[in-house]
Amino acid sequence: MIDALVQTNNHPLAALPASASSRAHDTFSHALSQRTSRITATNAANVPTTKTEQLREAAGQLVATAFLLPLMKEARSSTFKSDLFGGGFAEDAMQEKLDVAITDELAASDRFPLTDALVDHLDRTV
Repeated sequence: MIDALVQTNNHPLAALPASASSRAHDTFSHALSQRTSRITATNAANVPTTKTEQLREAAGQLVATAFLLPLMKEARSSTFKSDLFGGGFAEDAMQEKLDVAITDELAASDRFPLTDALVDHLDRTV
């Protein structure tokens, strides 16, 4: 595809010799493959391997979804809500995503007692 773009006269790479275009393509391909391998390695490192880690992840998701997210929604709609720092349409559009991210991180933290209690209970019963 890059070669087809380079062959058109109005493309910035059209003035480059074919070898330079090929080097640019190889460099981009190399950079892309490195980035992909780093992302894959990061995702592989985040996969829970032990039973306790799997229980902790499941319990964290349950606590975030069933307990913390409704609390955040209620707090956002309370009478203390102020438009002083309101973000308009962008805030309205992204508020739920922010709340989900906050509750996920809070429930997954090592010091959230409700998640810890649920993990202990599930570990004994499962």
